[in-house]
Amino acid sequence: TSYREEIAGAYPFHPRLLRIVRERLQAIPAFQRSRGTLRLFARIVKQVWQSDRDVSIITAGDLDLAVPSTRAELLDRLQRTAFVPAVEADVFGHAPELDSRYATGDTHARVARALLLESLQIDPPVFVDVADLTLATLRPSDVGTEPLEAVRRLAETAWHVLDLGGDKYRFSVEASAMKLLEEEYQRTSETDARAPVRTAVQSYLGTTPLKLIPWPRDAAAVGGATSGTLVLCDDLDLARDVVAYQDAPSRTDPNAPRTRRLYRNTIIAVAPRADLAETAYRLARRHLAAQALKARLDASVSGRGQGALASALALEQLRPYLQKLPRDVTEAARQAWNQVILPDNEPLTLTEEYVTSAFGGGATTGQQQVLKMLRANRLAFEDDAALGSGIIESRILPGTAPYDGNSDLFTGKAIAERAYQASGMSVFADDLPVRRGLQAAVRDGVLAVKLADGTAHSRLLYATGPADSRQVRERTAGQELPLMPVDGMTIYGRPASPTVKAWFAEAAPTLHTCHCDTPSPPLGGDTVSTWELARQYARTRPLVQVILTTSSATAIDDAIGGARAFNAIAPQLSVNVMGSPRVPASGASGQPGDVSVSVTRVHVTQAVQLTQAVISVARTLDAPSVEAQVEIEFTGDAARRASERVVAGIPNEDRYEVQATFGPEAVS
Repeated sequence: TSYREEIAGAYPFHPRLLRIVRERLQAIPAFQRSRGTLRLFARIVKQVWQSDRDVSIITAGDLDLAVPSTRAELLDRLQRTAFVPAVEADVFGHAPELDSRYATGDTHARVARALLLESLQIDPPVFVDVADLTLATLRPSDVGTEPLEAVRRLAETAWHVLDLGGDKYRFSVEASAMKLLEEEYQRTSETDARAPVRTAVQSYLGTTPLKLIPWPRDAAAVGGATSGTLVLCDDLDLARDVVAYQDAPSRTDPNAPRTRRLYRNTIIAVAPRADLAETAYRLARRHLAAQALKARLDASVSGRGQGALASALALEQLRPYLQKLPRDVTEAARQAWNQVILPDNEPLTLTEEYVTSAFGGGATTGQQQVLKMLRANRLAFEDDAALGSGIIESRILPGTAPYDGNSDLFTGKAIAERAYQASGMSVFADDLPVRRGLQAAVRDGVLAVKLADGTAHSRLLYATGPADSRQVRERTAGQELPLMPVDGMTIYGRPASPTVKAWFAEAAPTLHTCHCDTPSPPLGGDTVSTWELARQYARTRPLVQVILTTSSATAIDDAIGGARAFNAIAPQLSVNVMGSPRVPASGASGQPGDVSVSVTRVHVTQAVQLTQAVISVARTLDAPSVEAQVEIEFTGDAARRASERVVAGIPNEDRYEVQATFGPEAVS
């Protein structure tokens, strides 16, 4: 027979209700089989009729135990008055409370009534699985999962509903661990429950990239917040106050003036939605109660007798909740702190898509999710964002404090602080948008910059060295500017400023009067082999070639360093090593032979590897002969600048010999 025909045959009763009566109730000795069945069904029909409810088919969940005649039929006649406390506490108490809390109509009440009817057979005790419970209570308007969700909530809340594992449940005459837990819950402090919730929130939202300030008592406790800052607040009112002000309100005069927050674009506050916070606190309080109850039951189990057995059973019932409650607290805390507050903005809700589960396997932090939501709403700078050079010129520089009284000069720190104050800006998680913007401003010719070591950069030039030996070079096409720091030592200036122009003024060659006996260089000589003569030539003639030579393997790096002082594009290195291998200590017979290794005109970018190879070979030779040369050629302006570099001095000149060749034309 099809189930459809079974429903038609049992109508107006659900087939599951008939099966409960036939298989469960008729097994109870006090139940009068035919007469009792007819009397029970008559009372049920009368009750449904008088309630004027629109019921498609009468199920076990439709039994109204609040009707005295129905209650007497099931509990008094069947000698099941021991279930009265369960009915009072759970069918009339917890089930309607859960329906109200979760807005589920009467789903929890229907499931509780059906579960009670299924559990009236107590010898032997029976259970009902979720599939049968769903069949006994489901209505055509339901989605299908409602009974499962309801019975699980009942098992976590009700005092007489037992979760037997494997989605099997029953009502019990004896109170479950949940009643003991409820009693312990009432003894647990509400204040103590706040700490674990705070810990869960702070763990989730307390990682990079933002600086975290957790649980300030007022706005003054947050400070100036000059870098990207996230503030965790206990409520929405404090969060609004923190992003708006940087001092605490007056305790005596609520109308006293307050200091507005200066760096308004660096601060984010996160606060809870009040009802979700209460849920998190309630779960945390329940977890604390469960831990206290476990300790008490553990002590009781160690004893003997009926009390020890009851405690052991309660511990077994409590164990799943001890495992589940910490997860519930963590999840509830994450869900609760979902109000994101910025200056001059209504709170934004961190929706489900931006809340990362603690148990979903994702590594994304809460801070990253907050920023992701703000960026999706264009309220925070993207990771790779930059202030446009036009914005810096038109909106940032006009309000930036000048450096040293010069209206064309600004420190990087002052520019950044102005950006953090400006209205209409997105949130800065860090200083990179400012630094990239300043990089663009120099590249576009809006600003030039001078670093703490004196190096200066503009759109076309860069300058190095002290004022008396300043070297200025053209920037290579396509060469990217470095990201500059935004500190008090880095100075930005408008390129037209006389001060900025002086940053790129090249030092003129200094002519020295020689009071020594060194003869003047011969007019026809182009090549010299001492640094003293090279400097004399360099004052009037361009350097077209220089060769730096050393006979020490350990001095090769010094020669290469000297070559780099010329900022040459393609210096070339040649090395020759000769010698005889050392005779082993054991005294090998015969001639040791000769070793000769030559490397000719390779680029100095390979110098590190070559130098190590030369040193390694030299260590194996007896009295090795080493000769290394670095050769550089110059043309045009590079030849003139090379002469100026010789006049200024080359690092470690005493560590290598020089051969310098000069051109005939005079240096202007």
